[in-house]
Amino acid sequence: MEIHYTSSIKIVLRDDGIIESRPLENMRDTIELKHALENIAKINEVKGDRKLMLIEIKDGKFSQDSRQLFSKTNDLVDKVALISTSPVSDLASNFFLGFNQPSIPIQLFHSEEEAINWLKSDL
Repeated sequence: MEIHYTSSIKIVLRDDGIIESRPLENMRDTIELKHALENIAKINEVKGDRKLMLIEIKDGKFSQDSRQLFSKTNDLVDKVALISTSPVSDLASNFFLGFNQPSIPIQLFHSEEEAINWLKSDL
């Protein structure tokens, strides 16, 4: 396991080949474009050949620019599982998925175990 940080997220390169992204505990602000660019660059730098990603959506606060960037960044990984931790996260995630229609498989979960099982289901 390898751990990296940006100004807004903790990135864990798990031993099972999954890239895990979780917001930092002190991150209470909206994820702005500058955060999104930093996060994508760091993940690209450290991911190696990993193609599965687990993302915890904590408060669901993303700027329009960051949502647009994330929706166009389809070459970063092959499959994404979003873990929602609140009704606000559900709303933000469903809004993102409904309006941006990503070209890679992305699914929303409330259980980390279910999310990981889904990520590994096609291996």
